[in-house]
Amino acid sequence: MLKNYLLVALRTLRKERGYAALNVVGLAIGLACCVLIGLYIEDERSYDRHHERADRIARVTLQTTDDRRHWAPIGPPVGAALEEAIPEIEAVTRFYPVNASQTVVVDGDRFQAGGGVYADSTLLQVFSHPLLQGDPTQALAQPQTVVLTASFARKLFGDADPMGQTIGWPGGDDLTVTGVIADLPATTHLAFDFAVSMATFYSNSGINLDQAIGWSAFYTYLLLRPGVETEAVAAKLPGFVDTFYGAMSGEPASTLITLPLQPLADIHLHSALEKEYAPNGDALYVTVFLLVALFVLVLAIVNFVNLTTARSASRMREVGVRKSLGSTRVQLAAQFLGEAVLSSVVALVLAFGLIALALPVLNGLTGKAFTLAVVVTPAVIGGLSALALATGLLAGWYPAWHLSGFRPTKALWGKASGREANRLRRSLVVVQFALSIFMLVGTVTVFQQLQHVR
Repeated sequence: MLKNYLLVALRTLRKERGYAALNVVGLAIGLACCVLIGLYIEDERSYDRHHERADRIARVTLQTTDDRRHWAPIGPPVGAALEEAIPEIEAVTRFYPVNASQTVVVDGDRFQAGGGVYADSTLLQVFSHPLLQGDPTQALAQPQTVVLTASFARKLFGDADPMGQTIGWPGGDDLTVTGVIADLPATTHLAFDFAVSMATFYSNSGINLDQAIGWSAFYTYLLLRPGVETEAVAAKLPGFVDTFYGAMSGEPASTLITLPLQPLADIHLHSALEKEYAPNGDALYVTVFLLVALFVLVLAIVNFVNLTTARSASRMREVGVRKSLGSTRVQLAAQFLGEAVLSSVVALVLAFGLIALALPVLNGLTGKAFTLAVVVTPAVIGGLSALALATGLLAGWYPAWHLSGFRPTKALWGKASGREANRLRRSLVVVQFALSIFMLVGTVTVFQQLQHVR
């Protein structure tokens, strides 16, 4: 029986090649677009969530109430003072970016080294950067020490063991490599190729950084103790501000300065402060792309259902003949459902092919590095298969249960009522046009705004 259903479905699709191609390709494009946009959305939402203690890490920022300026970095001594004053803080680590034009010397060869930071020795205690070589507690404890990422170590030393090697550092003594960490994932707002010990910066700066309270230059991150909520620490910050900054101004400083906390996982999409370490994303864009993905998917499904329903109305005589020969309503319903599901399965296979072809274009537009491996996963395949199956069942519902219920005589004469089918198709067409117009207007508006900004 199943073999017969499959043969009839294949013959029907082969007989109506144009209709079948239009229907299948439309659904495939919709599924592919939805997956590609979903990849971008998931990538944006995954920033900094790879750290084991991400839910316990928060960044301290500086906001002034008089001119309403909000800075991502804060003064050098604030982090240590916070750790001493608030027992709910387990550890503090700070970053100061290396000059973008910085160069280093290895065996007489110069290398561009603008992708580095000065970092506290607690870097590997707060953040989950797998250490491939070295001692995590001592790697950045001493002056003139540096930790490299694996790829940057290969760039400087090739296949040689980097541990204990020296790097010529402008403005000070050579740096000694004391650790190698795994390359940082692309989904981090705080990327770097190497980390020089903060003690090196302190020894080479020539000023007393512990007195530079008002120099907002250090990106400071707190690791809270297990079970401590960010709100509990935030509640103690006004008192800390009065004590710490008040000593400098001689008056309650919490009326002039606040130290807002930002959960680590929220920084990329919800932070656009002054002097951000790197440009961040925007949660609004993620929401817009999510809506676009849903609209495209709905348009594709509606188009698939509408075409399937429209073509099924022309098969009333086939229904009449098959009923006259003894086919039951259940058998006819199974046939129509099978044809629709088969078309959706073919569209699913084609969608994966379109995704593979479009990934390089998506990477070029977004600057990311998506691969087919992130698509061909059980979760994605299972989700798309369920969606394709649901679409096929939805598209086959009308011909399965409406046409299969016609009386043979009326169906043979083509006099079966099609009012319900007409109402359904008209409603679907209205939905298609409404969504299409909405998306076109939105696209033109965004394009005009971008042109205006440029």
